[in-house]
Amino acid sequence: MLYPLTHIDHIAVIATLVGAAPVSVQRCRVLDLNAADGSNLASLASAFPRSQFVGLSSRRRGRPLAVEIVAALELRNVELVDDEVETWEGAAGEFDYIIARGLYSAVAERGRARLLELCRQHLAPSGVAYLSHDTMPGGGVLGQLRELVRLLTDPGASPSSAHARAILELIVRLTRSDGERDVAPYARALAERSRQLLALDRAAFTRALLGSARHGVYLRDFLVLAERHGLRYLTDAEHRAALAPSLAAQLTRELEQLSGEELAREQLLDFVTARATRHSLLCREELELVARRQSPEHAIDGMLVAARPRRDGLASTERNAWVDAAMVELHESWPRARPFPDVARAVVARLGLPTPEAAAARPVLARAFLERFRRGLVRLMTTQATLVRAPSHRPAISAFARFQAAHRGLVCTHHHTTLAARGRLACALAAQLDGERTSGELVELLWRRARAERWSSEGGALLTRASVADEVARLLEQLALAGAFIK
Repeated sequence: MLYPLTHIDHIAVIATLVGAAPVSVQRCRVLDLNAADGSNLASLASAFPRSQFVGLSSRRRGRPLAVEIVAALELRNVELVDDEVETWEGAAGEFDYIIARGLYSAVAERGRARLLELCRQHLAPSGVAYLSHDTMPGGGVLGQLRELVRLLTDPGASPSSAHARAILELIVRLTRSDGERDVAPYARALAERSRQLLALDRAAFTRALLGSARHGVYLRDFLVLAERHGLRYLTDAEHRAALAPSLAAQLTRELEQLSGEELAREQLLDFVTARATRHSLLCREELELVARRQSPEHAIDGMLVAARPRRDGLASTERNAWVDAAMVELHESWPRARPFPDVARAVVARLGLPTPEAAAARPVLARAFLERFRRGLVRLMTTQATLVRAPSHRPAISAFARFQAAHRGLVCTHHHTTLAARGRLACALAAQLDGERTSGELVELLWRRARAERWSSEGGALLTRASVADEVARLLEQLALAGAFIK
């Protein structure tokens, strides 16, 4: 699986926004302390061939699959270490980015201490470490659901994934308001966590509900432990969108008055929102941050901006002509990202703004983009591959995306997201998108295979040449819109 919050370019963007100066992702060293089956690490390594990657992947955590994917893609910039964080003695040199997804809460106390020790030991002076961890009090809901599954399983029997899923689905149904009664806040928390778990794939769901018990920690307690190991908290990789998406502006102001310290406000908001997971970014304690927080224009001036068009085809309606024009510019450029200064100049030209207004528009657009970034409506990047907006004469996706389609039924995009390749035709098409065949040749190839293997549609009817051609055209358009095609 791919985890967008662990993408080193996303980490670089977030770190830059809070005043750090991370190393360019185009030429850096990356340490993944939980590479597992290698998919996430291989995606990064194939996207940044001039960077070096080291990943811990033991046999217990999926090493055979990791070795297979690295060998299949001939990734010479990847080193896989057959070890785990509790016993690994470390590597030579420092790393600009360290990734430890889901590991902190899955290991015992000794392993947690060793994890923080390794981050301090290997983090470069301007490096950034990503550690995701279950956070309290919301993280405690998972433990309660695990206990409920155990209590509703026959004594002496081991609960199955199907049984656990049925229990969570029942919780969701029982806690839906029927208009005659209100659902208790505690029940809402159970239902919300159940919905999140039900959205996971089968393996992740089984690990969460039936795997080893996990360790939840309050934010302040986690940061105290980090400080003991010479590490300093930067911010959360989810930034502020996940902290209080529905809190009114007035409540936010009251929180600021109640507790002027930013970390104290975040701890309070963890309780208000019952947040269950944090994606903490850490740096070395001696790192000096640049004072950029008060200058949004400065913070994103060197970044790229992208925004996917709305599915309904409507333009942005922000009640601000400058922002509306900027969003139109981004939608017209999708899936390619554009430098922020370029977008600002395009808005001035599109609206014919006079010099005084042109000067005023830039900081307004910077603040608007930052706000929409926090809401997930705009993407910020430091770099991007050369993408194409429509399938070329000989369409091509990355080698990693082709491998994923052929072996995992997924297609990775250059925005580090995945599309499910549903059905044999979709998987077979994606696996063939190496830039060697025209769309017509792809149709012929897939039609011959569909006829030989008697492929059928979702309705059960055998595929015809016309239906194969229609489906190929639809899938190519879908991949283009997702940002999967490269030049």
